[in-house]
Amino acid sequence: MNRQKRRQLRELLVRALKDSPSGQEFLRILRGLPEQAKGGIVSGKYERQDFVDAISTDDMLDRIASDALASCSGAGISRETIDSEVEPGIRALLEEARSTQYGPKYGLAYGAVLAKLIPECLGRVVNQATVRVEARASGGWIDFVMPLRLAVLGEYPLWQAWRDDYAIRKIIVEAKSLRTRAGSDDVGQVIRYQETADLGRCAFLVSRNGFTSGAMGQLRKFARGRERLILPFAEEDLHDLSEASIAGDVCCMDYLNDRQLALASA
Repeated sequence: MNRQKRRQLRELLVRALKDSPSGQEFLRILRGLPEQAKGGIVSGKYERQDFVDAISTDDMLDRIASDALASCSGAGISRETIDSEVEPGIRALLEEARSTQYGPKYGLAYGAVLAKLIPECLGRVVNQATVRVEARASGGWIDFVMPLRLAVLGEYPLWQAWRDDYAIRKIIVEAKSLRTRAGSDDVGQVIRYQETADLGRCAFLVSRNGFTSGAMGQLRKFARGRERLILPFAEEDLHDLSEASIAGDVCCMDYLNDRQLALASA
């Protein structure tokens, strides 16, 4: 199964688990698969724990997904039909983020889209089932927090280095959907969240229209000193992150590594 299809089906698993009281009802509520795909699987072949495991275990996810796809094929449902019915992929989420209106009034909506897009881009290092939107922190609300799957970080040198250097267990993401550029006060807000929420010293700060020179100066200083890491993302950077992710996990890691190196060396 290709990487994008695995991602799409994992998202369906995650969403369904949040709403499904039992394994028997699991596939019945999957919005992305047609009725004919559900027959043999709903009969009890898989237990609820299998679905839980599937979120974090590619082998189990592949087995469940392959059975679903085989059921579709047997019912004469084409792969193109399935593709058209699954949850939106990375590019669709990116377009949804771009189309969100500017202004404080739409900040929550923008953050909610990014809470789908960025974990999807980062792939298996993020526990997508437990991403928290609007997490309470000292002095406000973090737009979202991405818990990491610590067991797999060692497979990716950059993520392991970040875990060692910045004590990350989760990553804070703060998003600004304004026509103005994010400034030093916005950087300070992220620092307060890092210091009070005890989630590690790595965060992402998204500002649709970029950052002031003062803000960038702070972020460069942190990156050079390795005290903490706050990676800045403007809207065009989200596009680059998305394309790197679509190219593969290693490409996504390389992109993030390049962003960190560029920040530290500027």
